[in-house]
Amino acid sequence: RLIHDGQATANALTSGYHLAFLIGAVLVLAGIAVAVAVVQPESRERAQVAAQADSGCAEPAYSETG
Repeated sequence: RLIHDGQATANALTSGYHLAFLIGAVLVLAGIAVAVAVVQPESRERAQVAAQADSGCAEPAYSETG
């Protein structure tokens, strides 16, 4: 589009790379936000398991039936 508007080829390419890096940075930030929201530290997971054990829930969270 920039070439058709009269910009030099180098300017058009630089602008395209700039946009690609910006989109990449946004995707990386979104990935970090998802990872922080989804991944739980091991200590928090242990605390949840301990709370389940204290509440009398003797059934494990995962079991293989065979």
